[in-house]
Amino acid sequence: MQPTKFDFVIYLKARALGLELSPSLVGLADEDYTDIPRYLDFMRNDPLMLRTITRRSRVTFLALEDFYFGGRTPWPDVPVNLIIPSHDPIIRLTAAQKTLEAISARRPEITQFSTTLHYIEFSNERERYWDLLAQLVASPRLEVVQ
Repeated sequence: MQPTKFDFVIYLKARALGLELSPSLVGLADEDYTDIPRYLDFMRNDPLMLRTITRRSRVTFLALEDFYFGGRTPWPDVPVNLIIPSHDPIIRLTAAQKTLEAISARRPEITQFSTTLHYIEFSNERERYWDLLAQLVASPRLEVVQ
């Protein structure tokens, strides 16, 4: 796959900041993902669990934010859903909702789950969460013109 102009811009920004491949801690505890003991055990013993990323990755994340804040919504004619916990230990939910509303062509449909974990799919609400995702994906409202 050929690098895109976007890839090159990211590379130049990261290089200018001296951040290309230096490691950066992810900064999330396993308990930020889940409170289910078997998942915590798995994560603790998973040799593939990411604990660090490159600073270049962080620059890429920021560039993607700039892209979306530039008002260039990639799919203006599809439904927008915000699926959130009742409280989030990682992000500010009100700010996330306002940001999504600002960059979305449509008003988001909000579904809140009664968990205080950021990753609903690893919470006690996981079955309801996956059921909702299946309904959304199978919905006739989600007909995307390619």
